Amino acid sequence: MSSASDLKFAGIKFVPNRPPTGEEFKISFNEYKCLSKIIYGARFVIPTLFLYESTEPFLRNLIAYDQCHPGVRRYFTSYANFMDTLISSDKDVHVLAKAGIIRNHLGTGEDATKFFNNLCKEVFLKESYNYFAETISVADHYSKAFWSDLMARLRHKYFASPWAFKAFVVGFVTFAIAAFKFITKTFHIHIPPYD
Repeated sequence: MSSASDLKFAGIKFVPNRPPTGEEFKISFNEYKCLSKIIYGARFVIPTLFLYESTEPFLRNLIAYDQCHPGVRRYFTSYANFMDTLISSDKDVHVLAKAGIIRNHLGTGEDATKFFNNLCKEVFLKESYNYFAETISVADHYSKAFWSDLMARLRHKYFASPWAFKAFVVGFVTFAIAAFKFITKTFHIHIPPYD
């Protein structure tokens, strides 16, 4: 799967989930349809994780519990693997922290990146046990689709600042007027004046 910063570039928003008790590790990907897809894009709903010094041993114990007991569902291992995949640099930590997914009390973004990248080292996870594999696949497919990539490039290039947006609008209006004049002259279309 692409990293958090790449997914954000593709127009995917990260939204913190306030789960009810028992669904602390529930992750969902919501894709809008039709016109809403152009306006809103898609959303990754992920529960907020508070990173303290005690978080690493706590999660490692939960992962060890997953790995040692064959009858246990591997939610914790799947969650740790998902977060490790999502975070590959400080930029990804910044994206998730800004969205409210990560509350970093470890120090710098580099510390949080190392935390996630070291969490799943030497941990075995079968594809059939990865509970977020389908969600990851849908999000990755969405981010690499032509329309998402095009909209991301437009947003990044033309809508990043108010001045860039104004320049884009002026350029688009100028192009539309020029195209309109060309069509009316080429096909000899007469438009009566408005009284």
